[in-house]
Amino acid sequence: MLDELFWQDFYAQAVASVHPAACLTDHLPDPGSYRAIKVIAAGKAAAAMAETLEKAWPDQELSGIAVCPYGYERPCQSIEILSAAHPVPDENSLIAAKKALGVASSLRSGDLLLVLLSGGGSALLCAPCEGLSLAAKRDLTQQLLMCGADIGEINTVRSYYSRIKAGGLLAGVDRGASVLTLAVSDVVGDDPSKIASGPTVAEQVDVTQVSQILSQYRIKAPVGAVPDVRPEIYADNRYYIVANAATALATAKRFLSAQGYNIVDMGADTVGEAQRVAKDHSHTITQSVTHGLKEKTAFLSGGELTVTLGNSAVQGKGGPNQEYLLAVMKYLEPGQYAGFAADTDGRDGVGGAAGGYFNPEIHKRAAQAVGYQPYLRGHNSLMFFNMLNSNFNVKPTFTNVNDLRVILFDPSGSFLLTDM
Repeated sequence: MLDELFWQDFYAQAVASVHPAACLTDHLPDPGSYRAIKVIAAGKAAAAMAETLEKAWPDQELSGIAVCPYGYERPCQSIEILSAAHPVPDENSLIAAKKALGVASSLRSGDLLLVLLSGGGSALLCAPCEGLSLAAKRDLTQQLLMCGADIGEINTVRSYYSRIKAGGLLAGVDRGASVLTLAVSDVVGDDPSKIASGPTVAEQVDVTQVSQILSQYRIKAPVGAVPDVRPEIYADNRYYIVANAATALATAKRFLSAQGYNIVDMGADTVGEAQRVAKDHSHTITQSVTHGLKEKTAFLSGGELTVTLGNSAVQGKGGPNQEYLLAVMKYLEPGQYAGFAADTDGRDGVGGAAGGYFNPEIHKRAAQAVGYQPYLRGHNSLMFFNMLNSNFNVKPTFTNVNDLRVILFDPSGSFLLTDM
């Protein structure tokens, strides 16, 4: 029977494939081609990317900063490690942005600015536009997170009211310098302008689009804010994605195939409300079984789901992955299914768990004794999986390619494991 150890192994292998140690080194340039190399890293993988860089170039003189969320620090010798709040910025986010802008403006002709980005960089580098206080930026971010806006919409608004996003980081870069951005993508579609809100991607953010997003979610535009006009970037500027959701899903497919499962790839780019996506996926799975599915099958998906919390003063705990899995358990009949859903950064929403899992025994117990709807209505998936003793907990993974979800079907209901 599938237990937590199985899912720990499954998750660990998928996440290892998108850890900086596995994906960064092959994309590094020849350091001897530059007068000096300066580093700016931001995101949940930032400290691990900086650590990997120093190990890859042990004899290279480096300088710069890496800003990561609290608890995601890694030891580095030359690159300064900073910590700040995520997903809502704090004073340390301002300090990190100021230092990053300082590193960028210190470049000279012949230098390389190596920018290492990953999910979470938007909150960690906070430089509000003129007229916008940190308190107002925090409030705006909090409203966007609670209303159910997707990460693309959130980062579009963030970029508009920022001096460092949408290419703002490179405003003062010397024309003779070179810029190379290497990114671990947490964005569906891998749009560079959306990963950490694109600090090295010059983009004039559309005020009409920003107004539409704020209007759609009934958020008031900040008063007194004067958004910057993005400058042209004259430096040699290159950008590469080193890992994404598809990378982790490819490893997950190999793991599950070795256990005898046929793979149904439901996409690495799934977005939407967690409960709605769970209903759609459950319908697809049920239809497959109804139409004669006889083989062990894994329905695998990635992407980024959302949960709309509303304005209630009392909010449940959990995250999109846990809520998705809770809803799937509601829609599927217990007995022939097992499932897992977690965020690859090691934390799913609020509460500290990375996600959750179930097997037929847990599924039957939930259906008989727990019930689903109160937990779905209150967005309290963390408590639901706590009651079942099937929360999935890990330490920070030092990377982030968003969601990793799989629903397993075994017509026998036995879920016997294969020695690997």
